[in-house]
Amino acid sequence: MAQPLLSYKSLEVNAINNQNVTDMHLAEKVPYGESNMEIIVWLSEAVAKNAVTVRRIDKVSELRRTFSDINHNVQARLNENAMTNKRVTEIASQLQSIIGMCVIEVLSYHSSDEVYLWQRDTPQWTSDERAKQAFQQFSEKLIRIEGMIMSMNRDTAHCKNWNGPAEFP
Repeated sequence: MAQPLLSYKSLEVNAINNQNVTDMHLAEKVPYGESNMEIIVWLSEAVAKNAVTVRRIDKVSELRRTFSDINHNVQARLNENAMTNKRVTEIASQLQSIIGMCVIEVLSYHSSDEVYLWQRDTPQWTSDERAKQAFQQFSEKLIRIEGMIMSMNRDTAHCKNWNGPAEFP
């Protein structure tokens, strides 16, 4: 299933998405025992072990870059204040502060950039039809595993201690 994907040297099969997570890490986070192992085994055999490199962000250099950006912004503001000879003397109104906090809270609950294991960030992640077809087969396999998990969840004899939300008298 993954052989067409692996036959292309330019295709990064273990790429890290915009949350700095690989498909293998996503599979390891799946909270299902038997199905989780099936996904992890398949990924490690077919895709993850064949990656040339896994690009990780160097946390120290990222912290330095962030600190440098903050320092640059502060210096720019100080220079701007010195040139105009004006200082910030007001704090945003209470209404503006509340609106800002509400917007931040709403945005934090609705992540628009969630990417699932069987999806890609953009539909144009590759122009190679064979790679797209192999990825489609991989997606279908994961959807079949999801269906198996859903059917096991519906089987009350199999999950006798798994009843969902607590029921109070």
